[in-house]
Amino acid sequence: MIFGIGVDLVEVARMQDGLKKFPERFARKILSDSELHTFQTFADDEAKSARFLAKAFAVKEACVKALGTGFSDGIQYADVSYAKAENGKPHMEFSDSFTERLKKQHIRAHHLSVTDEQNTVCAMVVLET
Repeated sequence: MIFGIGVDLVEVARMQDGLKKFPERFARKILSDSELHTFQTFADDEAKSARFLAKAFAVKEACVKALGTGFSDGIQYADVSYAKAENGKPHMEFSDSFTERLKKQHIRAHHLSVTDEQNTVCAMVVLET
């Protein structure tokens, strides 16, 4: 049974602006350690860095919207991580505390879709009980 659906749309330019103003601090505020490692592989390419950051941000927002909490009650950006399987399929990884929160809500499965087109990124998350 579907517990919740969340969608988020992010303009890549918004991430570029944040990176220009606060290069390292902006990324560290949003990304988990594993995402930060991936982000740093794009250090020489401003466009790819901003696009990755936009994807990670959209995934996190869509996930907490599907959960119905937003970023409240102790939920941090780093609790949800955007990653890709070897075949390129996107998925989410969660902190231990976020995993416990999902268990308390009886959420047993999650699904993620991410798409991007020139200036925007969209993420959709479905949580199932």
